[in-house]
Amino acid sequence: MLANISTENPTLYGGIVVLIILVEGILLAMLMELVFKILGIL
Repeated sequence: MLANISTENPTLYGGIVVLIILVEGILLAMLMELVFKILGIL
């Protein structure tokens, strides 16, 4: 199904990939912030 989407509409597939990368980056930033807060408390 994913291969079908990528061949028919590569722009949509690329947008989904970019969205996933952005979400991962935001989650990673939040995780790092949380770690620094915990280290600051300790």
